Amino acid sequence: MYTLKGPIRAEGAVVDVLVGLAEADCQALRSAGRPVPAVQSARALIDIGADVSCAGGSLLAPVWSAQVMPLRFVFANLGPACNFGVTAEYATTLTIVHPSSNRRADLVLRNQPVIEQTLDHLEYQVIIGRDVLSRCLLVYDGRGQEFTLAY
Repeated sequence: MYTLKGPIRAEGAVVDVLVGLAEADCQALRSAGRPVPAVQSARALIDIGADVSCAGGSLLAPVWSAQVMPLRFVFANLGPACNFGVTAEYATTLTIVHPSSNRRADLVLRNQPVIEQTLDHLEYQVIIGRDVLSRCLLVYDGRGQEFTLAY
């Protein structure tokens, strides 16, 4: 089991992540002789209030450029100004990067669905929701201003 600790910032519990295409999409692109978009690094907010994980549109731009089709379209709460709407859900490889730089300590989630959200105006580009947190132990120490994520 690995443990990741970090400070609770003004925006909350934030971690570094990598977002790339799901392995099946990478293999399909390689088989077709097409380039595979580079993995994108981003900041992610751990949000126990989010049912599913989300990624901002600018982070998903390489997915669009590779013409990877969404898994499906879903109804989602798109924020207070938008209420409910339809958005695309994509299969990704989502990696929560361990601060030790030991790649073995990273949490790698292959074929992880994320929905597209408007996050580009925030301090983070990804929201880690309960779909990911259900595989982890999260301790949010408000008094100590520190969080711990074990997986």
